[in-house]
Amino acid sequence: MIEIQRADLDAHRETLIRLLQQHLTERSDEKRYDWFYKRCPHGQARVWIAVDTDSAEIVGSAAIVPQRMRIGGEHYAACVMADFWVHPNHRVLGPALRLQRACIDGAREAGMLLFTDLPQGSMPAVYRRLGVHPAHRLLRYVRPLRSAPYLSRLRLPTLFAKPIGYVADGLLSLLPPGVPSQDGLEFSEQAAAFGPDFTELADRVGGEYSICVARSAEYLEWRYTDHYYLQHHLVTARRGARLEAYAVFTIQSGIAQVVDVFGARDRRIIGGVIAAAIRFARRRGATAINLPALEGDPLATTAASMWFACRGASPVIVQALDDSVATQITSPYLTYGDLDY
Repeated sequence: MIEIQRADLDAHRETLIRLLQQHLTERSDEKRYDWFYKRCPHGQARVWIAVDTDSAEIVGSAAIVPQRMRIGGEHYAACVMADFWVHPNHRVLGPALRLQRACIDGAREAGMLLFTDLPQGSMPAVYRRLGVHPAHRLLRYVRPLRSAPYLSRLRLPTLFAKPIGYVADGLLSLLPPGVPSQDGLEFSEQAAAFGPDFTELADRVGGEYSICVARSAEYLEWRYTDHYYLQHHLVTARRGARLEAYAVFTIQSGIAQVVDVFGARDRRIIGGVIAAAIRFARRRGATAINLPALEGDPLATTAASMWFACRGASPVIVQALDDSVATQITSPYLTYGDLDY
């Protein structure tokens, strides 16, 4: 018999770290556990476990991590669904449904008005059985920055490969003619560090988004600066001393990934900070850059106009837990960093 219980983050710490490493991610360790489950500035995560009462062993777990969302100018409690797994011997739909239902019910009981998820594997099927359907898609836009990885697949003779690569890299370094002018903006790149001006920016332009994550400096510091293993790079757009927009990206195995873009909903500003991220990622040796964006969002339109090509899509869940916000979440602004930690 499987019983769903609320986990004790201290008492179950070592067991959950070990099981998450075995069944979910090899990066599960003490540092990840403490960062993800215990240090979020909006409160500790809530974790539910599936226990086999015959053996008293944990055979599954799932978590909700608190978030603050800005909806219609007000801040509300919300959460991200995370770290769902079930032992292979128990991967029938019953335990999975009960485990995820416990998370949804727990979020509602905690006063959270909505949750988000980037469901992987069989999770879309679990959600469908719970009456939750993905109404959005996260599109993966990709732009090459260097020709070498692509030319190597052609196995051209060196005599031809070098001049072709030289010309191709020159073309790839150019920005498309559709990139808008950014008069008066200055762009800089630095290790991710977020001061009070990031909170001020969120307060100043947040009302331009119907719904988005509340990007306070404290939250951004935890999410990006203090991340348990990734190094994040920050690109800022300023007009004088005033912060207008920023982009956050990582580089792994030569591929840059833009995880956050935020600022005034002005294509000149957002396009400018993305163009700056492209330049800085290329200088750091990246061979390509990914820019995930929700389908239909202006960010996706901007990416397409800057020679990014769509190379896949993933379902996204944005689910209201209270009728008061149900009609306000039809056009959310969510970046990859808002959904995948």
